[in-house]
Amino acid sequence: IKFTDAGSIKVDVEVKSIDDIDKVVIRITDTGTGIDPKMLKLIFNEFRQVSEGFARSHEGVGLGLTITKKFVDKMNGKVTVNSEIGKGSTFEISFPIYEDKLSRKPLKIPAMLMIDDDTIAFSVVNKMVEGQFAVDYAPSETAAKTLMSKNEYSIILLDIELGHGNNGFKVLKEIRKNPKHFHLPIIATTAYALPSEERRFIQAGFTGYIAKPFTKSQLMDVLRKAPAKKVFN
Repeated sequence: IKFTDAGSIKVDVEVKSIDDIDKVVIRITDTGTGIDPKMLKLIFNEFRQVSEGFARSHEGVGLGLTITKKFVDKMNGKVTVNSEIGKGSTFEISFPIYEDKLSRKPLKIPAMLMIDDDTIAFSVVNKMVEGQFAVDYAPSETAAKTLMSKNEYSIILLDIELGHGNNGFKVLKEIRKNPKHFHLPIIATTAYALPSEERRFIQAGFTGYIAKPFTKSQLMDVLRKAPAKKVFN
């Protein structure tokens, strides 16, 4: 824009094969002042411009094209220029197209099932593990069975006191009856446990336990230590 006092600036984007490689090509054509062919090798150098010295016609420090080329190089691209004094310039940038597996298949993060009758606790945990786990919520054993019949989980957070007489130990035994879930990491969560009670949970078949209330760092530490099945990508 700075070098085009009149006329137009046109931007074209296309995909084409160059040297048998599919590339995205961005082409910017102006009707500006143009560049002397002798200067084409200098314009990408730091602090160099076509018009230099006290008589130069445009302001600037001569870093724009230098920075542009460095960005393009880092992305395995190529930048070229064709120009004619008084008629304008055409800058062309090309980038190779890579097969991006993430665009075809969304990034899969581990799935966690939280079995707890406290919806507030679920909201807190869901926020704590955001970006690390996709969390499903089951307020009861029945809801948990339904979800587990449809989905595969990398880890389960199971509350010991589920309310209405429901007990986390009983739910654990039901889950472990399925050979598929025998080694599934299941973490006991409870507001009543003491550090000395950890052995009781482990002997019952839990992978580990965490006492409520817990911090994000405490939860993540317990999840990272969960053995038998990979829970983090």
